[in-house]
Amino acid sequence: MTNADDPVKFNVDSKGFYIVLYPLEDWNKWIKLFQDASKITKLTSQDYSQLLYDSSVLAGAGHLPITIPLELTAVLKHKEDFSVWNTGSSIFSQFWPIFRTNETTGINALMQNTFKAYVQSLVSTVYNNYGLQSAEPGLFQEQRLRSEVSSFACAYGLDRCLLEAQVEYKKWRTQGSSISANIRATVLRYAIQESTDKSDWEYLWNVYTKTWQTSVKLDYLQALAQTSNKELLTL
Repeated sequence: MTNADDPVKFNVDSKGFYIVLYPLEDWNKWIKLFQDASKITKLTSQDYSQLLYDSSVLAGAGHLPITIPLELTAVLKHKEDFSVWNTGSSIFSQFWPIFRTNETTGINALMQNTFKAYVQSLVSTVYNNYGLQSAEPGLFQEQRLRSEVSSFACAYGLDRCLLEAQVEYKKWRTQGSSISANIRATVLRYAIQESTDKSDWEYLWNVYTKTWQTSVKLDYLQALAQTSNKELLTL
């Protein structure tokens, strides 16, 4: 880093197979840097991913407060890079069970809603460029980023993502339009999850029974399991 007060980054570009436990003071400096969009380009994508990964592993082992990796994820708001988003989303998957609850009121529900609101604030801007109805990216890494971001956005209840999943499903069902393989699983999964129309499930079931391609069939099967209509799952 160029500023004398900035922390020193070890294991540059994550070339070594080891985790770095910085002093808590340095972790807090990293958090401050990650929240400053003007300084986001100071490190490589591998560096950002490594710092996110190291902090989550150390927090999981009890060597850091879980607030450290969660606050470091602020970088996601400013980075449109697959490796960074892939690592960042794994952090939320790691800690989501701590906040997840079936309660609708009380402190547990408040914690869950606060967690989801924070996640949505991170993904909403990036989703504008890599959402379900965005233009299909040309580069492979951008296609992977679109898949990662759209799946992440829908998983944590971003309204626009859930709505677009339903729109894309309806277009596929009624107009015969194609769904890109990179977002097919996300579109089908959340369209069926949000649908209250029994015929949406029945249509996908019918397509599933006539499909022989294993990877596509698996996407269909996993989507069918997302329905909230329990009767359909016993047919």
